[in-house]
Amino acid sequence: YYERVRSFLREVRPPRVRVPLRFGHLPALLRSVYHLGLRGKERSHYWKLLTWTLFRRPVLLPMAVTLAVNGYHCRRICELYVV
Repeated sequence: YYERVRSFLREVRPPRVRVPLRFGHLPALLRSVYHLGLRGKERSHYWKLLTWTLFRRPVLLPMAVTLAVNGYHCRRICELYVV
């Protein structure tokens, strides 16, 4: 999943409209770091994605975090409902 996200971020064009970061984004980032970066079994892939995005496409860092959280959500739903 993380490799697909990285390939998507390689090819996507950054939006021309800048959305300012708000205070509400910080708790979401911290929760994702805690759940995916510290507790998650995929933490190495999470950190590789964030560092790659930070150094190669820093404008897309919020999108990378959002996609990582969405992937985590889909994994959890599959674990709960798909046997």
